[in-house]
Amino acid sequence: MGQGALEIVFDYNGKSHCIAFPEATADLPSLFVIGLPKAGSTLFNRIMHVLCQRAGYQVVPWHNVLRKYGIRPRDFPVNIAEVFLPKGYAYIGFRGLVQHERLPAFAGGRTVYLVRDPRDMVVSQYFSAAYSHPPPGTKADASLLRDFEATREKLQRTPIDDFVLETAPGFLQMHQLTASLLSDLDHRMWRYEDIVLEKQRWIEEVVGYLDLDVPAGVVRNVVARNDVVPTAESKRQHIRRVTPGDHRDKLKPETIARLDEIFAPVLTRYGYT
Repeated sequence: MGQGALEIVFDYNGKSHCIAFPEATADLPSLFVIGLPKAGSTLFNRIMHVLCQRAGYQVVPWHNVLRKYGIRPRDFPVNIAEVFLPKGYAYIGFRGLVQHERLPAFAGGRTVYLVRDPRDMVVSQYFSAAYSHPPPGTKADASLLRDFEATREKLQRTPIDDFVLETAPGFLQMHQLTASLLSDLDHRMWRYEDIVLEKQRWIEEVVGYLDLDVPAGVVRNVVARNDVVPTAESKRQHIRRVTPGDHRDKLKPETIARLDEIFAPVLTRYGYT
């Protein structure tokens, strides 16, 4: 292919780190799979990881890799865009975009994006952070793990209404920044609420948009393996509850009214009003 193996070297907390992936072998236009935390991104990435590999791509689960290192999104290397090469790579695992992750021009028409009602996202974040999310790694630094453990202990003593109001501004900023960074780039967006109970149709649309060469039977099997809808809610399970509108069952009316004010730009942009 002539573009070499994918490698990035960066400094973090006074140490130099190198992350490398095998060289891509397929002459395919690279693609990008963008989600948001607590918006079905884990589901999206699990499905797309398998389908992209089957289509011949070298898969780069970028944000997952950095989390295993123990690196916070705000501390992502400023030279992160160096990992974006135009041929052969499927860049998945994004949970929103940070400022220096502006995608290259060749991502136009090769980028898919999943959003969710931010009111449900902050509720899901509460249960994830307090009970179900696995801890981060420590390869680059252990401070993220220490913060994770301290936050979990605190959250289990914190009322959910207090938590969602405290974290809502951060989720608003993440929504708006990601939308801004994608605004000048041709991409396809789906809403979690429209696809979570129709995953087969959704993934077929994704495969069609990205022009992935994957047999229809493989697509059906991969989707079926990941089509999990709990019959009962369990706060300690990652897949706790998939049906939309969870905030209406978990939050006080006055809390929802305040979230409606905070998230007004996002609710309007994606038709959640």
